[in-house]
Amino acid sequence: MSMGNISTNTQRADNITPSNSTSGFINEGTINVKGGTTSSGIAGMNVSYGTINNTNSGKVIIDNGTGLYAINGSKIINNGKVTVTGKGVGIAGIGTGRSKQNYGTDDTTIYTTKTVEILNNGTLSVAGDEAIGIYAENNTGTARTNVTIENTSPITVGTKGVGIALVSTAPTVSSKTVHHGIDEEGGTITSVASGGTDIKTGVQGIGIYAENSDINLTSGDYVIETKDKGIGIFASGKTNTTGSLKYKYNGNATKTGMGIVYNSKAVNNANVELINATNTTGGLIGVYTIATANNNTLKKIIKKL
Repeated sequence: MSMGNISTNTQRADNITPSNSTSGFINEGTINVKGGTTSSGIAGMNVSYGTINNTNSGKVIIDNGTGLYAINGSKIINNGKVTVTGKGVGIAGIGTGRSKQNYGTDDTTIYTTKTVEILNNGTLSVAGDEAIGIYAENNTGTARTNVTIENTSPITVGTKGVGIALVSTAPTVSSKTVHHGIDEEGGTITSVASGGTDIKTGVQGIGIYAENSDINLTSGDYVIETKDKGIGIFASGKTNTTGSLKYKYNGNATKTGMGIVYNSKAVNNANVELINATNTTGGLIGVYTIATANNNTLKKIIKKL
């Protein structure tokens, strides 16, 4: 299912206030889409400057690709269930797509509107290695307050998986591209503690990966559990982290894990508690700085979106 919008000028000529609420989908049933491959994924629901609302009764099932996908100032609300049975991403929101549109936040006369807004209160089930639960990308240079992820539900991914990823890409500045600024900005992640394990990954997994962003852990201890060589939070560039992280290592008893990794000089504002569930002798690290991001897998997945 795919839907766009009409031009900003046409909407205004018809006395319509441009908004992402004038286009999109409300799903109260089951959408089951097959035919995607690991090299060419598909989307269960796809909008440009619209709103996807997957309600409590809504189910979206795909084999390979992205369950809910949106670009160009769209909003995604998931209160239902999104399932990727093969490989891919549960929810993805990107500032602008491959072609500039004459509506939405692609219309560069609109500077203060959110380019990506994701609210997940539902269930995400993404199978396969290198899976991503929620992915957002700021590729227009807009302020980080205009690219937001709010998550209140647990996320589980497997080997080399990432629970939540928010990346920043420097915009190409020309008349044919969308650029709301020239800085390489990310966004804002608000992760609400559920009272149990909030994000669980497999071997070499990352709970939250963010570039030039703000990560806010709220409502108590936010629990991220990984296995061997896992990282709770990877904070890249000018990323700020606040709140309380409880990092639980549940891997091989001779391997390692890390709570928060900063790949540049940073001030850590988060509280970190380590839980050694398997009594590993490999060692655990609460906060590690001046590291090199091991995100080649993540970049490969991003190129396919």
